[in-house]
Amino acid sequence: MTKKEIVKQISKAFEISDFSEVRNFFSDNFIMDWPGMFSVDRLDDLELFLKKNAPKRVADITYLHFLEDGEAVFSNGIITVEMHSGLMIKNYFCDIYEFENSKVRKITSYILHDKN
Repeated sequence: MTKKEIVKQISKAFEISDFSEVRNFFSDNFIMDWPGMFSVDRLDDLELFLKKNAPKRVADITYLHFLEDGEAVFSNGIITVEMHSGLMIKNYFCDIYEFENSKVRKITSYILHDKN
């Protein structure tokens, strides 16, 4: 399986907040970073964060690119989520997946909120 295929599977897991099928793709010293916001340094902590802050549902997601270069995969796109309050939020994202020994070592996620 290519790194790009691994990232596509992980991306699907993020959409439904279910990492049971993809846990083995992450290294033991995994880090998730949202620059300027916060970071987590364990997959269990990421799952807890997502469960506490997950939207009601992903209303729409469009991946524009999945690019693989050496030990990194880059994905970007547009995601619209429905919050539990009913508010719809549209975001633009770019995620950088860094690999080490064929496992995801770090994800850096840049998110821009659509102000319209």
